[in-house]
Amino acid sequence: MGDEGSERCLEPWNRLDGKVVMVTGASSGLGREFCLNLAMAGCNIIAAARRKDRLKTLCDEINQMWKWKASISSSSDTTGIRAVAVELDLNAAGPVIDASVQIAWDAFGRRGELPGGSAYVASKAGINAMTKGRIFFKDMGEEAEKYLEPWCRLDGKVVMVTGASSGLGREFCMDLAKAGCNIIAAARRKDRLVSLCNEINQLNSILSSSSSSSSISSSDDSNLMPRPNRAVAVELDVSAKATEIDASVQRAWDAFGRIDALVNNAGVRGTVKSPLDLSEEEWNNTVKTNLTGSWLVTKSICRRIQENGLKGSVIFITSIAGLQRGELPGASAYVASKAGIDAMTKVMALELGPFNIRVNSIAPGLFKSEITKGLMQKDWLNNVASKIVPLRKLGTIDPALTSLVRLLIHDSSGYISGNVFIVDSGYTLPGLPIFSSL
Repeated sequence: MGDEGSERCLEPWNRLDGKVVMVTGASSGLGREFCLNLAMAGCNIIAAARRKDRLKTLCDEINQMWKWKASISSSSDTTGIRAVAVELDLNAAGPVIDASVQIAWDAFGRRGELPGGSAYVASKAGINAMTKGRIFFKDMGEEAEKYLEPWCRLDGKVVMVTGASSGLGREFCMDLAKAGCNIIAAARRKDRLVSLCNEINQLNSILSSSSSSSSISSSDDSNLMPRPNRAVAVELDVSAKATEIDASVQRAWDAFGRIDALVNNAGVRGTVKSPLDLSEEEWNNTVKTNLTGSWLVTKSICRRIQENGLKGSVIFITSIAGLQRGELPGASAYVASKAGIDAMTKVMALELGPFNIRVNSIAPGLFKSEITKGLMQKDWLNNVASKIVPLRKLGTIDPALTSLVRLLIHDSSGYISGNVFIVDSGYTLPGLPIFSSL
């Protein structure tokens, strides 16, 4: 599914060993908390602010903590410096700031990230405009340790994925199963779902057997007991009537007794036509599947979550076509349906929040998948990407999308709701048209 690079990207996300991170405004408040948290995650810290005395206290605290950890773990690195203080006044002249940055750079030979630093001198609004909300922070207080378990592990979570028979949906099911989730794979093509679930359950059986063989004697009868299924298939047509959708959701719910997260992935592109040529039937088919169907599935699941006093996470998979900065000629129904989901995400997040249900959307760009495999091999597409895409590359589902889905399901994202996450390598930032022929 992915290559060796993607496997490396999916190491536990709470570990950032060896990353060099510079934090501005580090002497107090959020900046200080960021430094301490990132140091615990394994980062080398460059703490920058005007108040050098406070920075020194912070860095001493980090370095002493690091030496203590190294000593109890029998590490050979008990003298290394994990944090350094750099005096930095963001109101100073450009050359003065540049000199401070050079000092920071020399501390570890590089810096990995500079959260907000380049825009801070302009204004808070400048940061928001330039970073587009890249940095998220939540204070979990004494519960922090519980929420800082590796984000790549979702053991025991029950996740329902619609449109699971192919494409993104299938990839999500496979990845979430590897993360420890119980999977409810839902789509119209039951035969493909059965094949997918068999693959997941066989993988689960192999992994369970290998892990238990080291701790349980082969002569123990418990080692011969059948493994419970990790994945089940549920036939679901999101364009069906509300009663039929609710019946499918009930079967899904009964499979594991609950649903912790819903990945609303099912959808269709529809007919590519001018809005003047598009028929009412073509419009209705697209909107009913993409928008109405997603609403009905979400409604049925969230009602059960609420009635049972549980908590949940709803993730809509939309499209960059539905964004204000996205242009997709010939797809008025598709664009309307995806933009509608993004708007619905915010309203649902507002109204379902009191029931401890979080709602977010992911707007993917163009990704390598079963559906786009042939397209991604075209030289002209790679030429376009190398010239107009800000990151100069096109993503792969794993880890670009799978990692974000894992995060939004994990309890550490408990403060994240009502957002539309754009994952497109910055492709839509210039506002260029997205050709429907893709």
